[in-house]
This record gives sequence, structure tokens and C-alpha cells, in this order.
Amino acid sequence: MRRRNYDPRVIVWQPGKFAAALQTATSSKKPVLLAVNYDNGHFTENKQIAFRNFANMFSFALWQAGHPAFQPNR
Repeated sequence: MRRRNYDPRVIVWQPGKFAAALQTATSSKKPVLLAVNYDNGHFTENKQIAFRNFANMFSFALWQAGHPAFQPNR
């Protein structure tokens, strides 16, 4: 069984509430991404996980910005 690192600095509902507030406040119909990492707390991940998380964030941003290489195939 994997041991999970719980971070007491963040109340579990705060990120979800923040994402919901962002979705409500936007006038665009673009989605708000909330990625949850249950296995690591603040800055406790190894470099491979950190690089994967950065790649996911940049991919999402490029998709939403309309970059042609990051659009779904039709």
C-alpha cells in the first residue's frame, strides 16, 4: 500500500471552491482545470512528477489558447 502525504496547510475543499469561483466569474465558456495530486503535498514530488505536471499545465494552456498542435483531431 502506498503511503500518502497529507498536507495540513490546505483544507480539502478550498481548491474546489476556488475552481468553482473561477468558472462562475468567467464570461468565456472555456473550462477551468483543477488537477488534484493525492500522493504529494507542497513541493514533495520528485522531478519526474514535477515535469509531468508542468507539461500538463502548458498543454492545457496551449489547447485553450488555440495552438494548432494542441487541438483535438476531428
